Amino acid sequence: MKTPFGKIKIILQFLIFAFILIAVWNLNAKEINNVFANGNENNITGWGWSDNIGWISFNCENTNSCNYISYGVKSDNQGNVSGYAWSDNIGWISFNKNDVSGCPSGTCKIKITGSSVDGWAKALSADANGWDGWINLKTNPSYGISYTQQTGFFSGYAWGSNVVGWVDFGLVSWIGGQNTVQPIAPIILSPAGTHFNTSTILFSGLASSTLTVLNDFSNSTTTADLNENWSLNIDELAQGTTTIKFFTSNINGTSSSTEKTIFVDTVAPTFTSFNIQECAFSLEQSRCLLADNFIILSWETSDSDILLYHILKDGIEIATTTKNQYLLNIFGGTYDFRIIAKDFVGNTTLSMTKTVEIIDLPGVGFFCQPYTSTFLNGDYYIPTGSICTYQRHALGNVKAYGDVYKGTIGNSIILNGHSLGIAVESIQNDSILSSLNQGDNIFIVMYENRLFSDDIVNFRNYFTNGSVAPPHFNYGIIKWKFGN
Repeated sequence: MKTPFGKIKIILQFLIFAFILIAVWNLNAKEINNVFANGNENNITGWGWSDNIGWISFNCENTNSCNYISYGVKSDNQGNVSGYAWSDNIGWISFNKNDVSGCPSGTCKIKITGSSVDGWAKALSADANGWDGWINLKTNPSYGISYTQQTGFFSGYAWGSNVVGWVDFGLVSWIGGQNTVQPIAPIILSPAGTHFNTSTILFSGLASSTLTVLNDFSNSTTTADLNENWSLNIDELAQGTTTIKFFTSNINGTSSSTEKTIFVDTVAPTFTSFNIQECAFSLEQSRCLLADNFIILSWETSDSDILLYHILKDGIEIATTTKNQYLLNIFGGTYDFRIIAKDFVGNTTLSMTKTVEIIDLPGVGFFCQPYTSTFLNGDYYIPTGSICTYQRHALGNVKAYGDVYKGTIGNSIILNGHSLGIAVESIQNDSILSSLNQGDNIFIVMYENRLFSDDIVNFRNYFTNGSVAPPHFNYGIIKWKFGN
């Protein structure tokens, strides 16, 4: 015997069935065919909720009405959504491409791409009631619908203007949707650079959650987490350039690739030489002893990818350069010099140590017309007259000689030479200085000429070709350049 409640249930089912039949009757023939065609293959199920219009059914199974009228919303394995949902208050809501063409903005046809849902739905009853019926799923960045592949459920809100209001998709699911979307190539966010001094690199980026991330260089794989983040260590990278392709995969197949080209260099630069040029003309053979305050550090490496050289004096960095030599002006004392070579990926190497001792020579002065005070080391001058003044007082009360050279110490020619006597200053004729060329290196040497010695010969041999050491240290030098 049936209870009154059973009779009420039967009456309610009949009323729902009748209401749906009336709604179907109001559709045109083409729309009727579409509704029924979707019934047997819909795979999006559950309920949406609107505070304005109440429940929205995405599948006839929700109301046990599939035997009477089969309807529903579905997605193919490319994420293309179609079909109809039902609202007791506003009737059919279409997700079909033809019904949503001409949407207000953005992408019209609804498509699921990974966790992203985009497009519009439309309430078909709106056309006859002065209401456009559009429901925006995700064209506004401040709201929209998302899909979680691991759970198969949607989340978020769609907006249907004042009539429909907000529609909550939290109880709507895509049956089998976790594995039906063709995977999309991963995004690589890190590393941002391309040059590395390690053979193990951590790659990371974004991919749809639960997709497997793999590569064509190694067997290493990983899985994107619920926040769509992934990371993967790749090791044993070879020296030089390597291009790695990253893919995602699921049971439907493998995505197209995202490529990353990297350059690995784990080998430090190598010095092939390091010298202090002036040490070739040292005052002593057993060590680098110089009476010259200007020295040139020069070096060579076997590498072409040097970013920078660091100059160290007594263990402290004093300068950097990209060139293979460096000019220094230092005063009396003993100094240790080293060079650090650093390549573009940060590999460094330290040169051997070069030690130099600088002795302070007697101060001397020299100038020619039209100048009236001594030339300074390293400066440019253009003598126009033939009268030059030699100031040799620092040598003491001894007989002195003064020579003029063009070139550098150990590689020069003598232009003129004079006996300066014992006077503090000596005026000499050096007209040859007015016929020099721009940039010529000139140096003036004043030295004691000891009685019964070969000082003149030995000094001139030292300064022109470096074949002998200076016979003594009672001499002074001024280096200058011709020109401006």
